[in-house]
Amino acid sequence: MRRISIPLLIFSACLALVALPQAKAQIITFDAPGAGTGPFQGTFPQQNIQAGEIVGYNIDANNVSHGFVRDQDGTISIFDPPGAGTGPGQGTLALGIAQNGAITGLYLDGSNAHHGFLRSKQGTFTTFDVPGAKNTNAIAINPSGVISGDYGDAGNVVHGFVRAKDGTITSFDPLGSVLTSADTLGINPAGTISIPFLDASGLVHGAVRTKDGTITSFDVPGAHRPRPGHFYRRH
Repeated sequence: MRRISIPLLIFSACLALVALPQAKAQIITFDAPGAGTGPFQGTFPQQNIQAGEIVGYNIDANNVSHGFVRDQDGTISIFDPPGAGTGPGQGTLALGIAQNGAITGLYLDGSNAHHGFLRSKQGTFTTFDVPGAKNTNAIAINPSGVISGDYGDAGNVVHGFVRAKDGTITSFDPLGSVLTSADTLGINPAGTISIPFLDASGLVHGAVRTKDGTITSFDVPGAHRPRPGHFYRRH
């Protein structure tokens, strides 16, 4: 029996791999039921989990926002917490989802005030506000049910907050912050929160807050002052 040399074996294996059909990435597009088709309307996915569920919101033809969750099989459920407004610019923004299917976000009521919400996988809502807040924006949730977000006080100064699973809310600000916000205020399974904040000179910095409340600020080497309006303010 003739023996096949190692180099020849490797070469033959490479040819076989090249001959295999190349896997193509599958892109699935979807629209939430009732999503509008005008400018700044439509479907806005925000986050997904390993099980395949996607959470987000859609803006309808009347410019009202509604939350949605898309199951792995493609079924899309629309929802709004009790008290969500029905006028233009009002409604529900679903932003975060945990591995157990719990969803968090915010809703704007009929007076355009912001409130946080937690929606269980079964569809039960818990709404909440940071004590003393003019507006509460829940942004992210981790597998333990801990929610991170920001809120605007009576003077429209924005601060960070974390809501424990039992409903206890703790506010925080990195040292030197005049505005602690927003949108990228995420939380991981260990309870560590990522924070962008603005200082008194108008510079944006990063920070992390650990579960025990320790906050560490940092700057990327070579980072420059952002363009006006680049740092998103919501209050």
